[in-house]
Amino acid sequence: MTAYQCDRALQSIIRVMRFVSRRRFSLVLVRCNYARLREEMLERLRRDSPVAFQVLRLAADEWGGRVLLFR
Repeated sequence: MTAYQCDRALQSIIRVMRFVSRRRFSLVLVRCNYARLREEMLERLRRDSPVAFQVLRLAADEWGGRVLLFR
């Protein structure tokens, strides 16, 4: 994934989180195949997102490294 693609993906996730944050409970499923990239994107999301969220990591062997973001 290029830096440009990462930035666009991150902005898309932030946009979705802003939209769904109007509700009492929201669940967003995010998938990234590469552990290092996943951690970098998650750090950027924590830094850049105006919406508070929690992370629930699903077992990689069952769900391919998916991460659930919810508030």
